[in-house]
Amino acid sequence: MGWPYTKTVTANKPLLTLIIVIAVITPIAVANPSATMMVFLGIAGIALLYFLGDWWRRVWVMTLIALMAGVSHIEAIASYGSLAKIAALGVLAVTTWLTTRRIRPVKPKSIHKAILRALAFTAVFAAVSTVWSESKMETAMQAVTFAVFVYIMNRLSRRRWRFAGKLGHDIGATYGVGLLFVVIGLAMAATNSGDAILWYNGRHQGFFNNPNQLAMIAALTFTLGIGYAAYRKSWIVWLTLAAPLAAIAFSGSRTSLVAAGIAVLWIIVRGSFHRILWASILGTASILIALLMSADPFSATVERFSENEGGDVLNQRTDIWDHVFVTLETHGMGIGWAATPTFLEAESSVGLNPTVLNSAHNSYVQMLFELGWLAVPLALFFVGLLIAVAFRTPVRGLDVGLTATAVVGSLIHLSESAIFGFGQPYPYMFWIAVVGAVAPLVRPPGELVTKTVIEPPKLTSRLRAEAE
Repeated sequence: MGWPYTKTVTANKPLLTLIIVIAVITPIAVANPSATMMVFLGIAGIALLYFLGDWWRRVWVMTLIALMAGVSHIEAIASYGSLAKIAALGVLAVTTWLTTRRIRPVKPKSIHKAILRALAFTAVFAAVSTVWSESKMETAMQAVTFAVFVYIMNRLSRRRWRFAGKLGHDIGATYGVGLLFVVIGLAMAATNSGDAILWYNGRHQGFFNNPNQLAMIAALTFTLGIGYAAYRKSWIVWLTLAAPLAAIAFSGSRTSLVAAGIAVLWIIVRGSFHRILWASILGTASILIALLMSADPFSATVERFSENEGGDVLNQRTDIWDHVFVTLETHGMGIGWAATPTFLEAESSVGLNPTVLNSAHNSYVQMLFELGWLAVPLALFFVGLLIAVAFRTPVRGLDVGLTATAVVGSLIHLSESAIFGFGQPYPYMFWIAVVGAVAPLVRPPGELVTKTVIEPPKLTSRLRAEAE
């Protein structure tokens, strides 16, 4: 072994700090929700940045916070987020280049190569669709955003994530941000502040602008948290999973609830018996917490499975899908990337939209709507890639959560147009997991899997920089 050197890593500092901040700020939130949330986000952001210890991860956290703020129902915060998220993505791209420029890239292979190429081709296709787009400015802006995101994913998966410790802690930071906003929403609902619970249907939307948005974020937070908990082997992280699980249930989102359930079953089936035990414990704990917050917390969620809002059980989704294919008869090349909201709102103003929806509510149908019939092979290719990730990614350690995230996202995409909505936090959280699941990781002796590791002195500095 040579000269052994022992280093000790203090686990979960950011998470413990976040819990302390939540405990201090929550009682104050009743008086002035908007102002308190701004202060809360500032304190939590500073605390997370202080403990992260990695400049790329710090900028990543700030980007996610800006994206979360941009989809808030609190107008003051949403206004800030809408501007900050554009600047944050640019800073993230620059930071990605600066922090990876001296790392030798690995050559992508197999599914990793296919995913990177599919994302790049879609970004190019999106940019080309500006020519025939019904909303050229929106298409151009979103195409640029997409291209920047693809560049970031390429650099991360081929350079930064060569060492598993980087990916593990990046996933942990992503989970921490998701947990922060889920808990904020639950605190707002518990204190009856803001519009955390919609008055007309009793659904929980928390911090976000609608219950489905909350449910999608909570579902990804939940599955990413499973992976991070397994990676860190921390009972504290396991316990925090009750928060996103409760948020999904309270939101009344049937899609996210079913998707999360299937994702958990998938990793249990592909795993071992002890996972069944842990799943049972976590499920029981989340139900008990929910019961403390409400006498009958899940009745509204159960009733949602039989509701016929808009005339059918899918809440007008079948109507909008039919409308998409009717429109494609006259718009064979599509209406342009990211032009769906503008196009459907314009149709609604003249009575041509048969629904009240402003999206196709299916990620792959929306791809066809925006890119035309030529996108059919591309949409099917993405479906095949996600199925391959679900089947081929190992279900141990961090990969458990990455696999579960691929599964939960694949199911959410069937009723939500979220996979490429880069103005929202969902695709960032989803693709970091999917691309991370297939990235070629090198696992050195200094990988941060246990709290204490042994490594030779001459490798200590390099491995600490690459693994942390």
